Amino acid sequence: MPSLPSFSIDRRKLQPRNTPIGDGDVAELNDAMDKSLEPGAVLLPAGMTIREGQELWEGVKFGRLLGAGVQARVFELVRSDGTPSGKVIKVAHADLGHKILNSPVVWIGGEREWEIGIQMRVALQNEDGTLPGFMRVYDCVVVEANDRVTFTGMTMEKLQGWEVHKRLLEPDFHNIHYVREMLYQSFSALAAAQRKLGFHHADLGMRNIMECYPRVFTDVAEEQTAKSLESLRQAESSGSDPAPGSPTSSTGEPAGGTSAAAKLNAADADLPERHSHRRVKPVRGFTCSASGEMLPLGPQVEFKIIDYGVAIFDERLAESTGGTEYKGVLQRIKHVVAAKEVVFPSREGTHPGINRTVPLQTSAGAVGRASHAWHLLPTKLENKFRVKQTPVGAFPVVSDESFTEAPAGVALGASKRIPRLNNATRRLMKESGFALDDPLANPQAKGDNIEAVSMSPVESMYRNFWRRKGDVFHILLSVGMALDNRVWPKHDEDLVNAFISLVFHCTGVKVKASFAAASETGTNNLYGTLDRAESLQEMNKANLARQTGHKEEKSGEKSHRLRNFGVNRKWYRPIRRYRMMFKAHIHPYNSGMTANEALVAPFFGRCQASTAAVAPVDVESVFPGAVTAD
Repeated sequence: MPSLPSFSIDRRKLQPRNTPIGDGDVAELNDAMDKSLEPGAVLLPAGMTIREGQELWEGVKFGRLLGAGVQARVFELVRSDGTPSGKVIKVAHADLGHKILNSPVVWIGGEREWEIGIQMRVALQNEDGTLPGFMRVYDCVVVEANDRVTFTGMTMEKLQGWEVHKRLLEPDFHNIHYVREMLYQSFSALAAAQRKLGFHHADLGMRNIMECYPRVFTDVAEEQTAKSLESLRQAESSGSDPAPGSPTSSTGEPAGGTSAAAKLNAADADLPERHSHRRVKPVRGFTCSASGEMLPLGPQVEFKIIDYGVAIFDERLAESTGGTEYKGVLQRIKHVVAAKEVVFPSREGTHPGINRTVPLQTSAGAVGRASHAWHLLPTKLENKFRVKQTPVGAFPVVSDESFTEAPAGVALGASKRIPRLNNATRRLMKESGFALDDPLANPQAKGDNIEAVSMSPVESMYRNFWRRKGDVFHILLSVGMALDNRVWPKHDEDLVNAFISLVFHCTGVKVKASFAAASETGTNNLYGTLDRAESLQEMNKANLARQTGHKEEKSGEKSHRLRNFGVNRKWYRPIRRYRMMFKAHIHPYNSGMTANEALVAPFFGRCQASTAAVAPVDVESVFPGAVTAD
């Protein structure tokens, strides 16, 4: 078998541009690449210092550090003038421990999430560029080291908001309308992904659903821009890494609430004035947290699924929810991501296109056999590339125009029929060593089957555990456990009971709930005492009454213990949570429920599953009765 030629990174060949381009052309080219569905790559040159203010590629630089997690750091991406680009970049830590953690031998390779994300964009993105219900994934991030380029991160859509668990786990939370809209939007997006791709998230808990605002209020946007510009000025003046800011979510959660130094205390009479720009009344446990944070950031809200790190496409799930629809979707994906023609190089590697592409080193093949390879093709912008998929051992055929022109819009119509090459023919082509530099049709450019993924032993055990438990089961169990044994407003009793019924039908777990009218005070029942306090101001009065009551009790007068809406703090609550989890996993009722099946539940008030895209809704739908006039 002929050996493949060795490759080294030649900077002159990777950047085939002789004349500089103007700022207007740079902005236009960046905009064209953002709109194109073709996958791209961002190169971090060897020795590059990753810090705020560092130019990443022409027209784009690192913005402020949004947070650092166990596996990666997240920066905002800003334009050259400091304005936000609407994206964030996640760069993995480079130490040995994190490399082992991201190894497919130990767990799952980091590029799996990127591959899943770009396929989701091609299959589900609307014509206007929106991706309802899912976080958009853009380019992969590669690092140059030792004449190789390896995967180290990705660029993603910046979601402005919070993870759902931060609101639902608030002890005073009692907004069932929020739960209904969150589940409806999540299940609607999940139904489309299951039907078109057999998408199985495999870790869809409350921490992987974001409450986000596509358009924030003016003063919130001005505050975020000011923080970004100040961070860039500090980075330019110091020339070194600034201290990390306040930890936020991996998708770039903004500091929408008040700062730690200005958190509300008992004297919060001026709370409505502080948050008047958000035009939403602060109601503890309904529109904000106990400290007054997490008020809506904009006039519309939507919920998006994030983190595809352990997601997978399941052909059986696709067939059970959408029949053979997924086959046409997979053909469109291949038409976008795969090279149209490839060449298997001979010993000399004389084809001109080969030496102008760079193979991307990934973890594919570390466990089992690699099914495809990725290659970087240069563009007019420095450190910005296109990425194409080829069979292992082949290289994409490129032309001069592909290096100098902006990417054309990708049509999602029927792809060109390319003849499939059988394994015997491909093996003969590789082993003959004769005339292998001739361009050939890429057999991977047409495919209607979901490729099997090679898994490590740890991943195989994880998949087997969740084999009969779907994403709907996972999210309903986590939400049901979080909202168990709570006090809800009396006027929402029917809606809460419908939610309890849905959770019980899927998981087999019965969620407890009690109800009280807003005027009830000190009423004892099975689940504890209730309280009329709904807003922060009224809660302060309740706290004062309780303190006064304690004093009166010491003097021999009768007092009432008051409690607010939300969780009942019982000593056995942790034990009950573990019992619910154990029962749901051992004896579930309908753990394989699909999203379409869940959408017909009476809880959502619809008699048929909706297959249409769910647009952002007004905050009035999620926080009814809490929106004030402008």
